[in-house]
Formats: sequence, C-alpha cells, structure tokens
Amino acid sequence: MAKKLTINKRILRCEYGAIVPVEYEPDLDIQSRFYPGPVIQALYGYVSDYMDKHVDLQGNLDKGKSIKKTSVYRVLLTRALLKEVHKRPQWQKDIVFDLYDADEVSDVLNSCIGAAAQKVNLNLSWKEIHRIWNMIKVAYGGAYAPPDAAIFDNFFEFTEM
Repeated sequence: MAKKLTINKRILRCEYGAIVPVEYEPDLDIQSRFYPGPVIQALYGYVSDYMDKHVDLQGNLDKGKSIKKTSVYRVLLTRALLKEVHKRPQWQKDIVFDLYDADEVSDVLNSCIGAAAQKVNLNLSWKEIHRIWNMIKVAYGGAYAPPDAAIFDNFFEFTEM
C-alpha cells in the first residue's frame, strides 16, 4: 500500500487565502486562531514568487485545470521547501525560522529551492490533484469550502485587472 501524502494545514491555509474569494473566507476570529504563522507565510510567499518567475504549468489545459494544477504544485513545493530547510545545518535553520534578515533568509531558501523542486512530482494523476485541491478548499473546515466556480470566477476577475 502506498504511503498517503500528508500536507501541513498551515501550508493549505496559505493557499486557501490566496485563491478563495473574500466572501467565502472564515471570520477574522477563526482566521486569527488558525493563522499559519510568519515562517510558513514567508516560505509560501517565496515559493509563489519563484513559481511566477520559473514555473509554467499552464500547457494546453483549460483554465480550471490550470488553476488547480498550479495551486497544488505551489502547496507541494512549499511542503518540499520546508523539508529541505529542515535538512540544513542548525545555523541555517535559525536564519529561516527566526526570519532574522531578509537577504540571509533569501540566500538559504535559494540554496534549497532547486532540491525541493526536483522532489515534487509534476506528473500527478488528476485523482491526486483533485484530492489535494479538496484539502486546500477545506483548510478551515467544510463550512468554508467554496465551490470551484467561485474560485475560478474570482481568479479570472483578478487576472483581468
């Protein structure tokens, strides 16, 4: 039996916040109780910037599938980057986890991102992509899971601005 993929809820919540329309977000009390934390937010932001510059997953997919695949890849790359940071010497981990100096954090993450990107499987089946996509949508619980159409519509409005 294959090992089931687990993803840190903090990473899922970062992606949820990036893709979900405001009207579907949980209230501020719930968001503050489940705040992903500054380190995960920083790693997620770094991965997002990296993907904007270096990764194109669009291919010949329709927009909905493209959004799902990009979103899932961003989550998996953030997960892999966090694992790579944990493999580093303690002084490098301290730089990242203390968010000491932005340039030093960036240097450590730059040294980790290549290895992290190599470990992420770009050839996931659509079944796996849908499973992770649904994990993202219910990051704050099923009551806050928006329909795909709302996410896609919100995404299209944002990109057309």
